[in-house]
Amino acid sequence: MRDNRQSLVFIFASSCGYLWKQRLVFKLGSIDISLFKYFTLRRIIYSSRFFGDSVHPRKFALAYHPSPFTLISSKTIRERQIVIAAFAVCRPAFKAIIPKFCRLWYEKTGEIVRIAESYGGSGAQSRAVIDGLPAHVVMLALGADMDRIGEAGYLDKDWPLRYPNHSIVAQSVTVIVVREGNPKGIRGFDDLIRSDLEVVLTNPKSAGVARWNFLSLWGHKVFRGSNETEAKTYVEQVFYNAPFWCKDGRDSSAMFFLQRQGDALITYENEGILASMFGESAPYIVPDMNCLIENPIAVVARNADSDGVRDISDAFVSYCFEEEAQWEFVGVGFRPVHSNVKSQVNHVFPRCKKLFRVDELGGWTRVTRKFFAVGAMFDEIEEKIARKRKSQASQNNK
Repeated sequence: MRDNRQSLVFIFASSCGYLWKQRLVFKLGSIDISLFKYFTLRRIIYSSRFFGDSVHPRKFALAYHPSPFTLISSKTIRERQIVIAAFAVCRPAFKAIIPKFCRLWYEKTGEIVRIAESYGGSGAQSRAVIDGLPAHVVMLALGADMDRIGEAGYLDKDWPLRYPNHSIVAQSVTVIVVREGNPKGIRGFDDLIRSDLEVVLTNPKSAGVARWNFLSLWGHKVFRGSNETEAKTYVEQVFYNAPFWCKDGRDSSAMFFLQRQGDALITYENEGILASMFGESAPYIVPDMNCLIENPIAVVARNADSDGVRDISDAFVSYCFEEEAQWEFVGVGFRPVHSNVKSQVNHVFPRCKKLFRVDELGGWTRVTRKFFAVGAMFDEIEEKIARKRKSQASQNNK
């Protein structure tokens, strides 16, 4: 079982080391903010952000150190806005990245940029963009959701090639978060089918995190020699042990940590780390057979071009791959893709004996058709579980 404390200390210290190189001084307008005040500001904002959205960082920052922007006529400074649509789990990272980008953009161009944000399940976000959400940047949980937007004509055809690392901006793995002291003695994926366990997880029909978790469960069996019938039965048993299937990763975390439901939470590694940062008891297990979770980002070219914000949108996406922004992803538990950052934190994140990519299962097109399309394997699993629960309820009522 993973002890988070040393990892959290190292991540914090590493972030401070990077900030020290940047001379420990930050600017909001023309006002200097000390390192102490900076982290105090971040702590207050993040503590309200883990499960809620009660503090607006820009408004709070202006109250903490009034910006000269408020004293200048809007006629003298150009202002534009972009909209970011992202999957729910990356909200804390963007809450740190967005203000830094806005400051850098102003220093470079003299233009104020405001960024509106929309968060939800990855699949729901991709459908929302297609249905008219005026997003200019999307960061989603999986490539299949990004491909859906591309097929609808909203992305550049070569969107994966426009940014580093095939446009994968952050990574993670699937973990099992357990209760303090691990009272149920959970050691890995195999324990999740035990009849004495209640599991908290997310619905693969609504959230990308759940599809990654599904693939980790599937790969745990097939890459150990089980046939597909055995793997399907195993996955079905895990989902049967989950009374409720949450709509996205943040909802499943809220159910586990706030509502105190379940004995085990299947989620991203960064969710366990983030919960620990804010005082939750979140010991977690990293199964040694795991799927490498890769989160892509892209400019919604059709919207950005039509609204005249392609330059800002492209600059924001590019900034997310830079070292400063990558440290913010690390700071909330994501695994970085920037080589310098990765070399400094690789030893913090547990290594898996087998870390497979979705390409080893045939790629997202084949995986979606096989597991998640209408009438595919997950629908069969869902229907079988529904029949089983209905039968069990009838027997209990007799």
